[in-house]
Amino acid sequence: MLERCAFEALCVHVRENIMCVRYVRTGSGPGYVAPFSTDNGQSLERLDIYSPTWNAAPGTRQLVIYPDCIIRSLNWGCRPPGFVPLRLPKIVTSRAENVAYSPFLKALWRSGRVIVPADSWYEWIGTDDGVRQPYAILPKRSGPLFLAGVANLQPDNEAHDDDGFIVITSAARSGLFDVHGRSPLIFAVDAARKWLDPAASAREIEDIARNGAVPAEEFEWFQVSPAVNRVGNDGAELVKPV
Repeated sequence: MLERCAFEALCVHVRENIMCVRYVRTGSGPGYVAPFSTDNGQSLERLDIYSPTWNAAPGTRQLVIYPDCIIRSLNWGCRPPGFVPLRLPKIVTSRAENVAYSPFLKALWRSGRVIVPADSWYEWIGTDDGVRQPYAILPKRSGPLFLAGVANLQPDNEAHDDDGFIVITSAARSGLFDVHGRSPLIFAVDAARKWLDPAASAREIEDIARNGAVPAEEFEWFQVSPAVNRVGNDGAELVKPV
């Protein structure tokens, strides 16, 4: 069982988990891994699991990149051991600043860091008539996004029901569209490489999380169809402006 203070912190996190993260991942598997590859051979062996999506949602299986360029399909969301007997929901996102209060998250931060590849992501904002309007947020320049994540499963271990990955969020950068004041922690290539480096010190990782995010001016956003609201909907039309 989790220590009481850590357990309560995680429960608060679940209640505060209001960020409406969904994302798009449509590029080729090798294209996502290539920036981290040093040999362009063995590191690409496991890319047969690639499948594109325009509406990646919590609870679905998505790609993550481990150190040594290993890529694997994992469930988006994992459950700490203390959550299991109480049937608490899985954690799908975690505030970077919450890691210090949870032994579970701290352990993943130390040795479970992964990159979640994406091309863009969605956010929602309420309108005067009570309807939630979705927006797509994407980089102004073409190229993949590298979302910071942690996974409670090592790349060669067998996955169980409570195993998966968590997307790390940070305070939204000034000028970046986000109704919740939060956004995924998104890295440029150099910072993403450091995030994946098992030899990186705790201080280096903390510095990357605080200062390594892609700046707000690198993104643009526009309204998209409410069809993206339904998790089962998927297709390129979801990310077209309306």
